[in-house]
Order: sequence, then C-alpha cells, then structure tokens
Amino acid sequence: MRASAALLLATVLLGACQSAEVRDDRFVRFFDELTFGSGADGAGDKRAVVRRWEGPLVWSATGSEPFQEAVAARMAVIAAIAGRDADRVGEDGDIRITQDPVGTTYPVQDNLTSCFARVVYGGDQIIRVRIRIAEETPERVVRCIDHEMMHGLGFLSHSAAIASVMSPLHTQERLSRWDIMAIRALMSERLAAGTSRETALAEVARLLPDLRAFADTQAGGLRAD
Repeated sequence: MRASAALLLATVLLGACQSAEVRDDRFVRFFDELTFGSGADGAGDKRAVVRRWEGPLVWSATGSEPFQEAVAARMAVIAAIAGRDADRVGEDGDIRITQDPVGTTYPVQDNLTSCFARVVYGGDQIIRVRIRIAEETPERVVRCIDHEMMHGLGFLSHSAAIASVMSPLHTQERLSRWDIMAIRALMSERLAAGTSRETALAEVARLLPDLRAFADTQAGGLRAD
C-alpha cells in the first residue's frame, strides 16, 4: 500500500511539473544547460557560442516499414516546431537515421543505450547527424527520435531542471512543453550559429512570451505528451 501511494504521489508530482508554469529564470537555466553544457551528465566545460543546425532538415531513414513511418511522422513534427522544411531523400541524408536489430546496445559514456546520435560540425554549424536506433515499437522510436534530434539540432547536454526528454531524472517519453520552447528558441533567427552564450541567453529571455504562446498552441497538435 505504501509503495502504491508513493508511486501515485510521484506520478502526480511529475504531472504537476509538466503542466504547471515554470519561472522564466528556470527555463533560461534549462536552455543554458542544454545548449552550453551542464553538470547533469558530467560535462564540466561550457560552450562559448551557439553551435546548431542551419537550413532545412534533409534526412533519410532505413529500417522496417513501421520504423520508417514513425520516423517520418516525428521528423515532420520536429521540423514544424523548429520552423524548418523537412526533405526526405534516398539513403544518404545530412541527417541519417538507421534502425539496428532490437537488442543492440551502444556504449555512451558509462551507459549502454538503445539509441545514440553522432554529430559532425563544420565550424559552429552542425553539418551531419548520424542516428542509430535499436527499437521497433513506435513509442520507443519516437522517444529516441525526440531525444537524439534535440542533440542533432544543437543541444549539447542534458538537464534535470524541468521535465524533458533530455532529463536523466524525468521519465518523459515525448517532447515536453519545455522541449518545444527550447527547440523553438534555439532555431530562432535571433540565435544563429556562433551567437555568444551571453547574447543567446538574453535573447531567449526576451523570446519567452512568444515561446510560451507557441507551446500553448501545440497542446492538441504537435505535442504528444
């Protein structure tokens, strides 16, 4: 009984964290940790400038038909949030998403995971992303795409500040409201690759009313949490 009560309380608290409004400074901290580095995953050094994806999302996917369908649907969602066109090509997109057999694991830092992304930079721009996913069910594929594409767009690190697919503490299965706001901010024309950390965080603070309004419009549309 006590265990059940504790589980119920944890569920309620997590739901409150997702639905309740977050103070501006907390969201800016969340964005700072994701974009410029944080202690959530042992990254001690912070980036000095924004390093992000520029231009349309030119992507390809190889794997089972259900896998490709899940990837295509989610890439459309992420592109819409980012304000970018999404163009699918043959098998060699700038963003290449590959399905491996279920059960495959990839060593990432000190952990084994079922999906990972390798990001290639050209100066301060991300020019290629290689994502590998060893999942089959649409729900798990979506979680992997959401997490790895946030890395692919330019989020270096992880953060436990708010419920997020980038949090090592929260069991967020899909992009949260705060993830949507972070993606929208990072891909804003006011945060080009090479923007200094100080300038970027000031711009994010100024963008917050628009970011909140955009996230509100996604409650029954792009967001699926």
